[in-house]
Amino acid sequence: MRDELLKLRDELQRPSATADEAAARIDADEYGRCQSCDEEIPAKRLEVDPTALYCIQCASEQEQGSS
Repeated sequence: MRDELLKLRDELQRPSATADEAAARIDADEYGRCQSCDEEIPAKRLEVDPTALYCIQCASEQEQGSS
């Protein structure tokens, strides 16, 4: 039970951490750039997920690699 509660706590804290990371990327002038290929992340993707780290192509490749 304790492990489940710790996991839930981590999941609940994650969104604020990713928002803080996105804010740090804005400050560093890196927001909206793919962290893999350094290409611009399309605005539509950022509208859906403002914390996106990867363009659609690289995100897809990351998902395939982790499967």
